[in-house]
Amino acid sequence: MGSDRGPVDNQGYYDCLGVSKGADDNAIKKAYRRLAVKLHPDKEGGDPERFKELGEAYAVLSDPDKRRTYDQYGKAALDGSGGGSAPQSTDFAEDIFSALFGGGGGRRRGGAGGAGGGFRSAPRAPDATYELEVPLADLYSGATRRVRVWTQKVGGGGGAPVRAPKDVDIVIERGMRAGAAVVLKGEQDPGIPGIAPGDLVFVLREAPPDANGGGFTRVGDHLVVDVELTLAEALLGFCRPLCHLDGTTIKVRG
Repeated sequence: MGSDRGPVDNQGYYDCLGVSKGADDNAIKKAYRRLAVKLHPDKEGGDPERFKELGEAYAVLSDPDKRRTYDQYGKAALDGSGGGSAPQSTDFAEDIFSALFGGGGGRRRGGAGGAGGGFRSAPRAPDATYELEVPLADLYSGATRRVRVWTQKVGGGGGAPVRAPKDVDIVIERGMRAGAAVVLKGEQDPGIPGIAPGDLVFVLREAPPDANGGGFTRVGDHLVVDVELTLAEALLGFCRPLCHLDGTTIKVRG
C-alpha cells in the first residue's frame, strides 16, 4: 500500500535560524543569539513575531530528541505546534541580556577551603525610574497613591515580551521631601525568562503651590502661607481661622 502522507516540513526551522541541516549545536546557538539580539522587541527595528518564531525554532533544534524527530517527521510530529518556547537557562539568558542592555548580573564563585562550588547570580533587569508629582499635603501628612505603569511580561509561545499595565501602591511617608525616592524592590518585570526583575523607582516632586490647597509652601522645615489682610487688621490686629494641610482648622492671630 502506498503512503498518503504529504511532504515533510523539516526545513523551516533551519531557514528561520539561517543555518544548514548539518549545523552543530554551537553554530545553532550562535545563530540564535545573533538573531535574538537583532529581532528582540526592545531593540529598535525589532520584530515580535519573528522573535517568537526564532524562539520556537531554537527550542526544537537545540534539543537533540526534538531535532531528531523534526528531521525525520517534520514539524507536525512535534505535538502539532513545534513544541518549542524560548530558551530559559540562566547562562544563555545572561548572554542575550548582556547584548541587549550592555550588562548583566555579576558572577560569584568560591567555596569553603577551596572545595569548589559557588553560584552564579541571575542577570538583573535595569531599574525603571518615574517622576511622581504629589501635593504638599501628602508630603506633610503621608499618603498612599496608586499608580499605573507599563511593564513587560513573558509572552506565550516563543516568550517574546508583551507590554502590560501594572498597578502599584506608592507609600509616601509623613515628612518626606521633594526629591526623595520610593523604591519598589523587584517590581520591574523584564519580560525575559532567566532575568531577575529590577526595581521601580518613584522620585517625588512637589506640586505647584496653587495645587496644594490653602496656598501653603515649604521652606526648609517650615510651612509658609500668605494671608491677605485689610488695613484695619494690619493696624489693629486680627484673628483668622486657617485650614491646615491636614484638614484641621487653626486660629492665626496677629
